[in-house]
Amino acid sequence: MNTNPPKSPLLPAEEEIDMVKEVLILTVMLDLIEFEVRRLKTAGLKMLIIHTRKLRAIQDMLPKELHRMHRELKMRGVRIIETNRARGHIKGHYLCRGYEYEMLLQGDTIRAEIQIKLAAHYGIDLTADDKYGDEIP
Repeated sequence: MNTNPPKSPLLPAEEEIDMVKEVLILTVMLDLIEFEVRRLKTAGLKMLIIHTRKLRAIQDMLPKELHRMHRELKMRGVRIIETNRARGHIKGHYLCRGYEYEMLLQGDTIRAEIQIKLAAHYGIDLTADDKYGDEIP
């Protein structure tokens, strides 16, 4: 990973913007997994333990990843100072080398990114044809 600061001290590098976005998404993902586990427990699934353990394993990895990303951002002079979640979006305010910036992620973007991440953890190719008819609208 390139740890060199961007050429312009005022603007965040593309990689830094991506990292801020990733932190916001992973934060939502942590809460979403907890919500999904609770829902699964009330669904009466026969193989509940398989699903919940996989989700919990993913959930256990996320704080470590978030910590690593916050540490990397700090080394680059970037700090997320506030996040506001509302129905349909999340807004993050962050400082980059003394200048304040804002990032707004729409719910559809967050949902798609989380689906991609969960599919990767489960080893599922979302680009493949849905031969089982499980396509979600």
